[in-house]
This record gives sequence, C-alpha cells and structure tokens, in this order.
Amino acid sequence: MTREELQQKLWPGATYGDFEHGLNAAVNRLRETLGDSATDPKYIETIPRRGYRFIAAPDPTTVKTPWWKRKTTIAVAASVVVVGSLYPWLRPRVERLVRVYELQQLTVLPLTALPGNAGSPTFSPDGSQVAFVWDGGNAAGSDLFVKVIGSDKPLRVTYHGRAAWSPDGRSIALWHNAPADACGLYLIAPLGGPERRIASASCLLPTVPLISWSPDGKQLAFLDTAKSPSTYTIGLFVLSLDSLEKTMVKTDCNLVQTPAFSPRGDYLAWGCAEDRSKVSLHLQRLSDGNVTQLLQDVDGVEGLAWSRDGRRIVFSTANGGDLWEVALARPNHPVKLPIGHDASSIALVRLGLLSCKAEGV
Repeated sequence: MTREELQQKLWPGATYGDFEHGLNAAVNRLRETLGDSATDPKYIETIPRRGYRFIAAPDPTTVKTPWWKRKTTIAVAASVVVVGSLYPWLRPRVERLVRVYELQQLTVLPLTALPGNAGSPTFSPDGSQVAFVWDGGNAAGSDLFVKVIGSDKPLRVTYHGRAAWSPDGRSIALWHNAPADACGLYLIAPLGGPERRIASASCLLPTVPLISWSPDGKQLAFLDTAKSPSTYTIGLFVLSLDSLEKTMVKTDCNLVQTPAFSPRGDYLAWGCAEDRSKVSLHLQRLSDGNVTQLLQDVDGVEGLAWSRDGRRIVFSTANGGDLWEVALARPNHPVKLPIGHDASSIALVRLGLLSCKAEGV
C-alpha cells in the first residue's frame, strides 16, 4: 500500500509534515506490537519512497470462509446425512424401479419356426448359435440340433439327449437316457461326431434332467438317483472333468431339480421338490458349502437360469409356464416377468438373449 493511499484512508485532511510524522510513528508502533524489525522484517516490509507491504503468509486457521460458502457446506453436509440415513430404505425401491424399466424394454423374438415341440435350449458362449432338442413334428422322439441364429436350417448333431454347451464352446454335454445300459453323461463336438461317455447314471429318472457347466468348464452338475434305505431319492451330483470323479452334494432334499452354477462360479442353485406344485429354491455358496433357501412354496419349477450379473435367478413355473425372477438380495420376493407363456427350459447368454420352450424356441 502506497503512502498516499494510507494518507487518504487515515488522515485525509492532514498536511504533509503531520502525515509523515504520524505514519512513521504508527508503523513503528505496529512493528513493536508484532515484534518485528525494520531491518529484518517478518511482517511489514518498507518499500523505499513508495509505502509498505505485508509479507507474512496468512494462517489458514484464521482465514474466514465467506458466509455463502459456509451455508453451502452446511447444506451439503445435511443432505449427505439425510440421504445416508434414507439410503437403506431408498435403495431397494430405486432398484425395483430401474428393474421395472429394464423389463419394459424386453422384446420377444423367435429363434425357430419349426413344427412340433422344441426345448432344452443352450447357447454357444458367443451367443451366435443355439443347440436344442426337437421332436421333428412327431412323437417318435427328440433329437439334438444346432443352428446359427438367423439361419433357417438346423443341423442334427445326435439322436436323443439333453444338452449344455461348454463355456469354451468346444463341446456339448449330453444326457442320454437310452439305451438302458448306456444312460449317463456324454461329450460331443458342436458339429457332431463320435460321443464319449464321461459318467454313467441311472435310467430311472422320471424326466431327462438338466445339466449345468461350471464357468471354468471343469465341473458338470447333474441329477442321478441316490441310494436311500427307505425312499426313492433324486440327488445332485458334481462331476470333475479332470478326474471324472462323481461327488454327491449334500442338499437334505429327496427330489432335487434344475441344478445351475452361477456365472462367477460362486454359487450352485437347485430346486427341492416336495411335490410337483411345491418347490423351494436353494443356494450353496461354494467357498464354504453354506446352504441357504432363496424361495419357498413355488408352484413347480420347470427351468432355472442365472442372470448374467449373478444377482438374480430366472425360473419358469410348472403350472402355466410363467417366467419369474428372484433377486439374491430379496429372498422370497419373486417378480413375474412380462414375457413368457407355457415356458419350460430356460437358457441365458452373456449377450442377454433368453430362450424357453413354448411350442418352439
């Protein structure tokens, strides 16, 4: 600040001599109060023939924030507190609204227009092909076919069986229930060729069971009859593709249905049937073997598949064939999907395609 500016602020009517004397005395008094020195200044520096300059860095703790910044900070902090306290209540509602919007965007497109019945769909890992079982328009039996999505003519891969495409796309796992001495799991190339049996199984199952690959392609989950001293039991088994060792999963259930590995391989899901119209869904966390019930008293389960993010399970009911989903975060709160009728088997692919049986695929 120049000496002239100080004169106008402090002594606007003073003469030059009075002003000079007064300003010199004031600055000296200020330096004494601050413990400062004119020869080695820490606070007030003299600029010869011009004025004075304050040279000490301000203490941030003594700098006041403008009132509007203080009020804005308080408002933001209060909003964070309010939102944080409401978050547990708001989150499920917001997620449900987002999910409703997503479901409203779904469209249904037929993958085949074949006569007769098609079912047991399974997608190739890249979503470009689909394998399915088709009866050819007659009741003589169903064979396994593969077709490129968008093409017209399917390729028959083998006779009879229920299939699941491997995660690496190199093979298809089959369940054969005929002939009687050859029931079990087989592997076959997607374009056909010789079949290789990898596990034997009982031919006494009431329906051809579903098969599920683990995401790493090292295990297969499937159903088989289990030895029980007093009851007919359908158990859940896991087959190691490395050792071909077959291990039974502890389910505490006499009639297991629809096994399915989660996309990340952290869970194995299945249905437990008391009868055809009373089924519960269970999850086993594979890291520690812990089993929890996700859903109970479902009106039958025909097909089951995981969403690609691993947060939900989609299933079809036995009576009516409606499609439902249940989130792992909201057990026992199933939501009916706005698509699907007379559905049975379900397959999901990473690209988001859905396939189910309803007089076709």
